[in-house]
Amino acid sequence: IAEYNPFHNSHQFHIEETRRLTGCTHVIVVMSGSFVQRGDPALADKHLRTGMALRHGADLVLELPCAYATASAERFAMGAVEMLDRLGIVDILSFGSENVDLEQIAQTADLLCEETPEFSQKLRKGLRAGLTFAQARATALPAAYAALLSQPNALLGVEYCKALSKRHSAIRPLAVLRRGGGHHDTALTGQYASASALRSLFQNTFADYTDSYSIKKELLQHLSEFMPPDAAEILYEQHIQNGLVFADDFSQLLQHQIFRQPDDVLLACPDISPELLNRIRHHQYAFDSFSQFAGLLKTKNMTHSRIRRALLQILLDIHDYPPIRNVRVLGFRRGSASLLSEIHRKGYLHLLTSQEGSTYDVSADVLYDMVQRRKTGRNMIREWSKPLQIIDI
Repeated sequence: IAEYNPFHNSHQFHIEETRRLTGCTHVIVVMSGSFVQRGDPALADKHLRTGMALRHGADLVLELPCAYATASAERFAMGAVEMLDRLGIVDILSFGSENVDLEQIAQTADLLCEETPEFSQKLRKGLRAGLTFAQARATALPAAYAALLSQPNALLGVEYCKALSKRHSAIRPLAVLRRGGGHHDTALTGQYASASALRSLFQNTFADYTDSYSIKKELLQHLSEFMPPDAAEILYEQHIQNGLVFADDFSQLLQHQIFRQPDDVLLACPDISPELLNRIRHHQYAFDSFSQFAGLLKTKNMTHSRIRRALLQILLDIHDYPPIRNVRVLGFRRGSASLLSEIHRKGYLHLLTSQEGSTYDVSADVLYDMVQRRKTGRNMIREWSKPLQIIDI
């Protein structure tokens, strides 16, 4: 389960290490599409990111529907695990983690699934004291488990185990030790930089660079320290064409949505509470940009990520989590095409390789494409006209 935002050396290591540890025949990736869980648009579009994943170890890439891709960690995990489970052919769920003590991860998941009266009482007490949900939950757990939840990737691992348990799934979890920088690190050090650091590099360090041979060579050499060289070149080409996308590119669209939508529609967004709605209305005339407005709304008991997710839900009109019945295929290795027929035979999901009269929602992709095409000056392309990524490896 991944975002690959963007694909870097740690992602390639994770795929290779999963193959080494399990001896698996194939690697299937459930990947976020145009928007991601931290409340941002993806840096590069999902078709480019799919191609990067397939060239570096994935056999099949499926899209996690937007409502789940932009949800809380719990809902994100539930949607992605449901997809994997309903494919009917998945044995192991591999995830990167700062902590690979699977017993401790599973025990933490069990504690959170049970929600004993004592745990619930402590959780409510923390929330009443003004703590964020994550902080209140940590105070309600024994110290060792609370420390585990403070690590972003281990936290997702716990949510994956919770989702597997709730579904009574036969899929077994596997924790692979995360390499390099932390999830939120913005420093570029060593061979394994975080995706956050690479996004910051493009948004800040490379923002004013023009295209010239000497600069291109310098930047590509720099990027290739942290990404597979071909992925670095693809991302750099998108950069010089002004094709990389950031949250503030959607600022005017978000502001328009905030002003035009009535309160009851905004409250229907999953991450918007009455308190957050009041802050939105109080500050709406001070709106300058997506990022600036998210900062204005920040309080001690609401995390920055939750606020950004809430703003994204306003932008994209996300009000619920529809059942996952259809799954969009983003790409596959030609030699692994048999996976599709195996899923058709054993699974409980309909795989979409074209529109096929489906009601699959591509409105978020249209919005992403509209913003990206405005930046690059290229014409828009109908979402279902974009070809599958089929890699001959």
